[in-house]
Order: sequence, then structure tokens, then C-alpha cells
Amino acid sequence: RQQAMQELETLSVQADAASQEKKWFDAVALWNLVRELQADHPKAMARVGEAGGQIKAMGVPGLAAHAQQPWAPQMAQLFDRGLTAFLGGNTNGCLAEWRQIAVKIPQAGELLAANIRKVEELHAHHIRYHLERARVLAEAGEHGRSLAQLRHALGVDPASAEARAMWETQSPAAGQALARHLADAEQWEKMDRLRAAVFSYERAFEID
Repeated sequence: RQQAMQELETLSVQADAASQEKKWFDAVALWNLVRELQADHPKAMARVGEAGGQIKAMGVPGLAAHAQQPWAPQMAQLFDRGLTAFLGGNTNGCLAEWRQIAVKIPQAGELLAANIRKVEELHAHHIRYHLERARVLAEAGEHGRSLAQLRHALGVDPASAEARAMWETQSPAAGQALARHLADAEQWEKMDRLRAAVFSYERAFEID
């Protein structure tokens, strides 16, 4: 628990710095990581909204010069849909919407190229963050928390081969740990050591 609180504090500081430096895409990504750790974080939702408002206000770079083009409203719609996905932590969904622009509106394909590259970078970083946390936790024997990180990684990108490989590798050890914690809990219950039993059940619950 203490380690999780330290992780939350570190991410909050980084997210605050990104907001203050007006790095709005980074701010959204970092505050969404904070929300993964604490869904009701008192600042995260407001900060995501603030950064999202700034990104929306900036809009599609260069679109104003093409405002009279018949394809401009469609592009604005795709931009808004992708931004909504991004603000919700769904970088895959954002990229799917924005990549459609080059297919549906070839003449405007380059307008969002820089934004797409930025979201691709943040998408990759998001996956790497969870994979690295999973490795560290697995090495420390924290199988439940490690699998939770891998669930997050697969939520970000269900097609991540690395996350799936790590899941397959860690699942047997996690299953053994689950069985051990459940057996310990039953033994503590028989000895009327209820606090110890609850602790063992909590450790089992972390895994499954």
C-alpha cells in the first residue's frame, strides 16, 4: 500500500508539472495514469478536463485555412471523437478515429500527423509503464499486483504480444500463490486467528 501511495504521488507531481508547462497531451496521459491508481483522485478529473479544453481550443492545426472546404466539418467531427477517446484514457480509440482522416479525407491527411505521432508515443509509453511495473512486482513476489498491471496493459492494447507473453509466463506462479494464500486463510480460520485469515484472503483476492 505504501508503495502504491508513493507511485501515486510521483505520478501526480509529474502530471502537475506537465499541466503547469502547458504540455497538454502529456498532462492528459499522466493524469489518466493517476486515475487508474485512484479513480476518485480530487484533482485528476478536473485537470484532464482542463487539458482537454486546451487541446480542443487549439483544434486541428491548419484547419482554419480550410474552413470553407466541404470536408472540414467531417474532419472536425473525427477530431472531436478521437479527443473524447483520448481524454477517457483510450489512446487506441483516439488513434483509430484520427487515422481515419487520412483514408476518408486524403487531402487533409497531414493536418493531424503531429498529433497522431504524439498520441502514438504516449500510447507506447502507457504500455511500457505497466509492463515495467509488472516486471518489478513479479520479481518481488507480488503476483496479484503484477497481474493487475498486465490487465491494465492489455486494456490499453489488447493486441500487445509482450503483455500476453508476460501474462502466460506469470499465470502459473500466480495460481500457486493463490492456492497458498487460500490454504493459509483456512488454517488461520481453524486457529481462530481471524485477522491473519482476512490478510491471507486479501492477498488471494489481489490475484483473483
